Amino acid sequence: MSSEKHVFIAYREPVENVARKLAKYLIDNDMKVWFFPWKVGWGDSITAEEDEGLKNSFSGIIVFTPDFLKGKTAREEYRALLALKRSNESYKIGILRVNCPRNEVPPFLLDYFDCHVESETDGNFNIEAEKILRGIRGLPIEDPTPFSQDKVQTAQTAQSFQEYMKIYTFARDNMLKSSLSAHKFAEEWIKQYQGIPFSHFIEIFNFAKQKMSKSSISAQKFAFYQINKLK
Repeated sequence: MSSEKHVFIAYREPVENVARKLAKYLIDNDMKVWFFPWKVGWGDSITAEEDEGLKNSFSGIIVFTPDFLKGKTAREEYRALLALKRSNESYKIGILRVNCPRNEVPPFLLDYFDCHVESETDGNFNIEAEKILRGIRGLPIEDPTPFSQDKVQTAQTAQSFQEYMKIYTFARDNMLKSSLSAHKFAEEWIKQYQGIPFSHFIEIFNFAKQKMSKSSISAQKFAFYQINKLK
């Protein structure tokens, strides 16, 4: 059992795909995550593993559906997260509502930051996941200056601002990076790979994901490995 601090994700089985996509997003943005299918193996004590996961969490995300509190395990995890918050004011709780109006969330949960998606295929999923990521990190839910002057100046070192935006948008939407991580990625590309069209990276990245079934992180590493051969 690992004692490393992480984000605990509570959910019910019908929305496991939503919880999994959120877990992958957080991991791709350098967060440690406790997600049931990745932590509990055959023969393990489910209760013991979940207790350990809760004990070593610094934040809990509830993937909330209208029937969430009808599940025994979900209800127990929900109570445990609230208890952690009561005993530690710095503990962060967030709500990801899935196809659930805000008025169906218990009043005492409305005090915590919340986001909403219809499903794991919701076009705004990454935007809502980024809000959760920022909340976990103790930042405002939205970046008030997503394109500050220093970012514009960095962009101007590329062929055009449009090229910067192309890199930034791809990193945010396809590589599941937060706004800040996407900016850093675009900045690094501009500094290190001038003269190499970013379209080359996109082609290799997409090939790795679609044809080689690699994760976003593995596809990124594979693409950079190939691109570095061109330098």
